[in-house]
Amino acid sequence: QGLGDILQFCRYVPLLIEMGVNVVLEVGPELLVLAQTLHPRLQVIQNNPVLSVSYDVSIPIMSLPLLFRTTVSSIPNNVPYLFSNKQTREAWKIRLASLKRPKIGLVWAGGFRANQPELWTVNERRNIRLELLKELGSVDADFVSLQKGAYGTDQLGALKASDWDGPKIFDFTPDLHSFADTAGFIDNLDLIISVDTSTAHLAGAMGKEIWILNRFDTCWRWFTERKDSPWYPSAHLYRQGPEREWQPVINDVVRDLKLRFGKA
Repeated sequence: QGLGDILQFCRYVPLLIEMGVNVVLEVGPELLVLAQTLHPRLQVIQNNPVLSVSYDVSIPIMSLPLLFRTTVSSIPNNVPYLFSNKQTREAWKIRLASLKRPKIGLVWAGGFRANQPELWTVNERRNIRLELLKELGSVDADFVSLQKGAYGTDQLGALKASDWDGPKIFDFTPDLHSFADTAGFIDNLDLIISVDTSTAHLAGAMGKEIWILNRFDTCWRWFTERKDSPWYPSAHLYRQGPEREWQPVINDVVRDLKLRFGKA
């Protein structure tokens, strides 16, 4: 269960609390602060092999949809259910004030799990080579990186050192230390464009507009034919065709961005 899974399915935690359950939610350090915004009566602890709290029942977070007998029509999709901190949000507003055009966040690669080689090929299929985003430079907007992890940041560094004629991508990610920081950052953006990774789930959980770039052999949660998501009302899906190429997807995104924000 990855970070995106937790962000997607923690929506069920407030439902348990409202039923009278005393919930203790165990998460990793990067989610510790953000998860506390789910509900004022929620206790959040950092995951630890030896829990420091007593409990009667435990359940993996991805089993909650089954517990609630969830169908497509009964998905609890009231957003936002995760929130940024006002102080963090205002701090990022000041830092981003010099960007005068619409601000669009970009994520082009998923997280790399070195201890799970069975997922490496999936990562390769969902990742996009940054140079394919060159045509974004024809859109009248400012682009900022939300990309964490060496795979993506190394690409950005290499392109900045080259003669790449794509858009300038502003990079503030060294100051994004947790998902609470990222939430404050996202709240200052007009749109997020992301591959299927945790940042997409965070934006959807916050009710921010998110365009998700989806590989052909899609993850089950995105279904197979839909362009919207019953999980996230603010999401729009751009899918690879059976040729499994990213360029047609990028072309569609650039077309829609120009319709939305105009040409550079």
